[in-house]
Parts: sequence; structure tokens; C-alpha cells
Amino acid sequence: MNSKINLLPNAAKFKAYRQLMRTLNKKIVEWEIGVGVVVIVLTIAVGVGVRTWSSRVEKTLNHWKQEFTNLGPGVEASQKIKYQAKIVGRVMDERFEYGQAFGAIGKLFPPEVILEKSDFKNEGSFNVTGTIPTDIGVDQVESIIRDINEGKNDYFTKMELKKMNWNMEGWQFDAIVYLKT
Repeated sequence: MNSKINLLPNAAKFKAYRQLMRTLNKKIVEWEIGVGVVVIVLTIAVGVGVRTWSSRVEKTLNHWKQEFTNLGPGVEASQKIKYQAKIVGRVMDERFEYGQAFGAIGKLFPPEVILEKSDFKNEGSFNVTGTIPTDIGVDQVESIIRDINEGKNDYFTKMELKKMNWNMEGWQFDAIVYLKT
């Protein structure tokens, strides 16, 4: 005897098949809806994450852009003063014994230090005003002052720091540098 004999009538067979298809169709729709919801949630999460990251990057870029914009005029003025000190030093080198001192003032501070003003006084000294935008520059200026006061500089005997203040641009200082005579 054949064990694959179908004893169900045709209507019952189709009804069972339709019931099976409905169950299968229901599971497929549930899976599609579940996957769709997960995709939508992930899309929204990624969108929010990208917007948050983008705003942080934009804030950082704007901050650095403003920092460099604020730093520009000071660096330009410092380079101009250093250039003028070199020119005056060259001219004075030929005419006046303090000419080398003018050139030495132009080379005294590293490029990080913004030299704003240097005035020659009659008693053989310079009043120097400048800005130090970084802490590394402060260490360099302290080293320069120490070297001058210990006699390690060829042009200057002593350097006195008269004033040092912190503002938004960095450390501003006033100092007096005495020439060797």
C-alpha cells in the first residue's frame, strides 16, 4: 500500500493550504515591518549622530579660525617691528655704536613672541613691550632673561621684567634691557 494517499477532500486540502499561506504571509509581513522599523531607527540615529558630530567639528573649526584671525595682526606687527629693528640696526651699525644693540633687540626673542614696541633710552637701555601667546613662549622668555642676567649675552648685561599680565591674546610683558658699555 501507498502511504502517500491523500484522504482529505479537495476543499479541505485547499483550506489547509490557504491557512498555511496566511500564516506564512503573516510571518513575512511581521519580519518586513520589524526590519523596516529597525532600518528607520538606525537611519534616524545615524542622522542625529552625524549632525551632532558635524556641529562639533564646525564649532572647533570656527574656534580655530577665530584664534588664527586674532593672532594675525599681532604676528604681522611683531614681524614688522623685528624687520624695522634689523633695518635700523644695519643703518646704526655704520653710524652709531648702539647699532648692534638695535639688531640684537630684533633677534632677542623667538618668533613665538610678538614684539610690540622697543624704545631706546639715553641711559643705555631699551624698554621692550611684547605679547607671549603660548606657555612655551613664556619659558623661552624666562630662559632669555636668565641668560642675560647670568652674563651669557654679548650685547646686554641685565634684563628686568617690569610687568607681566594675562589677557585674551596671551601674556603681555614690559621689560627693560640694559646694554653692555
